[in-house]
Amino acid sequence: KGKQNGLNIPITEDEGLEDITAWTIETWFRYECAAADVNGVLIRRKIGSQIGFELGLTEGKPYAKYTTDRGSAFEAAYTAAIPANTWTHLAATWNPETRKLMLIVDGSSAVTYEHSQSSVDYLPVNGVGSFSIAAPADATKGWASGIYMDEVRIWNVARTVRQIGEQMDELIQTGTAGLVRYFRFDDGGKSIEDFAHPGWKNATTYTISASRYNVAVTNGTVLGFDKFVYENVSMILLEIRGEFDGSVRVSHTPRGRRAAGEAIFQLRKDSWTCELIPVEGMSGVRPLYFIFSGTGHLDLKQFGFIRV
Repeated sequence: KGKQNGLNIPITEDEGLEDITAWTIETWFRYECAAADVNGVLIRRKIGSQIGFELGLTEGKPYAKYTTDRGSAFEAAYTAAIPANTWTHLAATWNPETRKLMLIVDGSSAVTYEHSQSSVDYLPVNGVGSFSIAAPADATKGWASGIYMDEVRIWNVARTVRQIGEQMDELIQTGTAGLVRYFRFDDGGKSIEDFAHPGWKNATTYTISASRYNVAVTNGTVLGFDKFVYENVSMILLEIRGEFDGSVRVSHTPRGRRAAGEAIFQLRKDSWTCELIPVEGMSGVRPLYFIFSGTGHLDLKQFGFIRV
């Protein structure tokens, strides 16, 4: 369920994040409940009580908004709820040169709020502030059950609709110009690594630590030949450590965006091989069965998404 007030993103004083004049924010989103129950902020920047940028949903209808330093609010919003039980890509951009605030859905459909050349009070508020993700509209109620996020990206540049559409399904390289934060939720470990600043040396500074949120993580250890089954967990983590001689069978029901053949594995021993066997399950759910064969020590991890 995540934290009731959302997850704060760690920032440093020397990043220059107090001066973001153009921006793009994006994430994949899915809900498996009534649209009327989908209310909250997915990505937000606040400067005091004002909003530097915000991407969220009201009754399943996505919106993007910001306020100026005078408190004027501007919004680009969808008038209809996005479909349930499917992954939808949501993005918002602000371009000061074109004076356009854009809400972009699935990399193509866009709602635009454009300021006239005579407008004076139109720039998003700027300055020292805070960044957060996954904040429900009502902190006392929290998020409804069955709401998910994946692939959160924050940029300090205005990406084009074409750029967003072409790369929404691709992994972004570390060091890409303008990439400020990049949470993929497929890293390994219980904390949420920032792939704009990857590596253990950056973990303390940029990672959203597991101690900051209450999303359950499932671990396990098996010795010899066994079967592991993980279903309906909040954050997928399959971890098998031990000495093996023969085969290990692992099954899980994927609930993230990745298709059956796209599961990510890290095999630490080249002597191990993996056979992927997808099996059609009940109600359209597709369990996967993985047969690992080899000898010696096997260290296997697979991550998929975070359930907020």
